[in-house]
Amino acid sequence: MIYAAAKAWLTGRDPYAFAPLYDLYLASGGTDKARDADQFTSLYPPTTYALLSPLGLLSWPAAKAAWLAFNGLLIGFCVAAMLLLRAPGLRRGSSLQLGLLGVTLVWAPLHTALSLGQLSVACTAAVLPIAVFAGRKPGTAVAVMAGSALGAAGALKPQLLFLLGPAILLTRWRAAGPIAIVAASVVAAVAIVRVSGSAPNWWDTWMQNVEAFTSSSIGRPDPANPQFHEMMHLETIVGLVLPAAEGSWRTLIATVLPVGIFVLAGSVLLVRHRLQPLPAEDARAWLALSAVLTVLTGYHRSYDATLLLVALVALAARAAARPSSIVTWLMGFAAAAFLVPAPSVFVAMTRRGLLPPALAEEPLWQATALQAHSWAALAWAALILRDLLSPPQWKSKPGRDDSLMVDRDPDGLLPESSPGGSPLGRLTRGAPGSRERRRPR
Repeated sequence: MIYAAAKAWLTGRDPYAFAPLYDLYLASGGTDKARDADQFTSLYPPTTYALLSPLGLLSWPAAKAAWLAFNGLLIGFCVAAMLLLRAPGLRRGSSLQLGLLGVTLVWAPLHTALSLGQLSVACTAAVLPIAVFAGRKPGTAVAVMAGSALGAAGALKPQLLFLLGPAILLTRWRAAGPIAIVAASVVAAVAIVRVSGSAPNWWDTWMQNVEAFTSSSIGRPDPANPQFHEMMHLETIVGLVLPAAEGSWRTLIATVLPVGIFVLAGSVLLVRHRLQPLPAEDARAWLALSAVLTVLTGYHRSYDATLLLVALVALAARAAARPSSIVTWLMGFAAAAFLVPAPSVFVAMTRRGLLPPALAEEPLWQATALQAHSWAALAWAALILRDLLSPPQWKSKPGRDDSLMVDRDPDGLLPESSPGGSPLGRLTRGAPGSRERRRPR
């Protein structure tokens, strides 16, 4: 679907008309997709197809291999970024760092996204370094690169960056925000000019596709949807908690609630820090909350939970600072839900008779077990929100905060033997060759 639409955009055709798209897919060597308009609907904005248009130069088999290789490189980049995470109490080669590496490698949404060729891996790779280096203000060149990557990710899949984009403006990486807007605007201008010239009615066709999709069972977070167990959303949970809320009211509540929480938390942080960039702990927690709320808003499937690697960064930093905290453990249990695609396992067990087939029709089973990832994400968001809105209880002691004490090695990347690179050098005021920014008194 996405490949055919990207090829259509590249060759000057309508990327939203089903019949020509499917014929183009067949002509490019595609054989594994049935001629089904419901399964082959073009729904992404023109910017997505513009960015993926280089794949249109290849045949379908070659494009699949190229995209798989590119996603593999992005996953390697994410793993490397995780290894560079530095926070008070988190040392190189520690069991916590190795555990973080292991969890990243077995993160189920990451494997699902890779196997299905989804776009969420690219969006995660654009945001993850900002969470990892949240305590460090980027230089101009780094800010330009980060902003360009964010802009491209926002143009590639806007629904994954609509909260994280604004969230970054509260961090030390806020300089990347305007650059991201410019980059996304350039992509949008090129994409729209191109598609308008080749398909003047593209907007009407696109909106018809969106309306047909959202009104069909496959586009609704409803048990009638054969992919219901793969979806992440709040509508079913809202229906369970508020049985009187039906139809459009349920959709409205499920959409407004995450956005309202985002606005509330952001407002509190702006006031608390007097419009200044957030320190590392708060910045990571804020980005984590934004990532979790993103996957709970609108139409998302389990592979979009790749974005929760951003929340995993904040959890690792918290675990290093307060490993015995009950809140840390509860966050860990919420994160553990994403190590296994439990809802898909439950559905497979039901179909094979390992679980009573009648369970598939039980509303309570559908709203709980088949929505385990949504419940876990909601619990994770609530715990992060508790940290952000309550008085700080796990901050580092003065002189030990990696966001307030900036020396030659603010992210711990120098060798241990370097004066500013060893743990003791980073924690000792006045270390030789260091520059520190003292906590205001």
